[in-house]
Amino acid sequence: MYKVVEVLFCVFLSWLILTSMNILGMTQVAKPDCPSRCGNVTIPYPFGIGLDGPCSLSNPYSIYCNSSFDPPKPFLLGTPNLEILQISITGQMRVRNIVATRCYRGGDMVESSNLMPSISLRKSLPLVFSDTANVFTVVGCDDFAVIEGTVGRNFKSGCLAVCSSPAQVPNDGSCSSIGCCRTDIPKGGNMILTSVTSMNNHSDVYEFNPCSHAFLAEVGKFEFDVADLSDSNFVDKVMDDVPIVLEWFVGANQSCGQAMGDLDSYACQQNTNCTDFDDQGHELWIFILANDIVLDIFYNEKEKAH
Repeated sequence: MYKVVEVLFCVFLSWLILTSMNILGMTQVAKPDCPSRCGNVTIPYPFGIGLDGPCSLSNPYSIYCNSSFDPPKPFLLGTPNLEILQISITGQMRVRNIVATRCYRGGDMVESSNLMPSISLRKSLPLVFSDTANVFTVVGCDDFAVIEGTVGRNFKSGCLAVCSSPAQVPNDGSCSSIGCCRTDIPKGGNMILTSVTSMNNHSDVYEFNPCSHAFLAEVGKFEFDVADLSDSNFVDKVMDDVPIVLEWFVGANQSCGQAMGDLDSYACQQNTNCTDFDDQGHELWIFILANDIVLDIFYNEKEKAH
């Protein structure tokens, strides 16, 4: 029996903050005197641009802004480096996808990419894969794919996608094991490994489905179409249009009741609400930061805590 701990979420009341932003015209979400954007992506505190710099809460929240791109692109350094598409002040981060692919001809595998892609967020990073915002997805007609990793324990899951002809595949966006399958991922995972395998090397389906694909997909962002089975640009389409969703946090090994027992170090102060959250082994605070006033409150309370 794995221990499930209560987790502390410290969530600012977004309606009040966003209303004040509209009234006062405030949009600053970065630490004062720090850049708030890398190219087209806003970088809100506790994240900050610059490695080992003063703009983030601590080193795990540092974002690398790669100016060799035009416009520059932000990256989360890890295994591999992940391109950041969005960081929301409600505790989510969207990153560019990685797709496991195998292609076949005449019963032989002729092309592959990311055969067993591994995405490790490392325990030092304040991130986990969102179990509610992602689904593991497989596209193909002769394929079985597996996703495995850790959530403080090992897990393994997978699904089977088969079909014998395009006419057999529903063209209503459904993904129910005929040409496409989906399965949920566990809660709180910080590392995943994906692999995709063909049962018969696509020998009987090559003419309309030469390739297998497996990937994590944000819920609602990928709608399966029978044309995906033969689309040579499928991987690019997924990488461009279907992100992976991560959840970010600031950790604390306390429940709300325990934290409120020491009001001098209690971080949920003005305009905040504290809620205990159940998450397998992860202690989370999420801070929604919306303007200079709220940022000043946060900095002052953090100084008091130290």
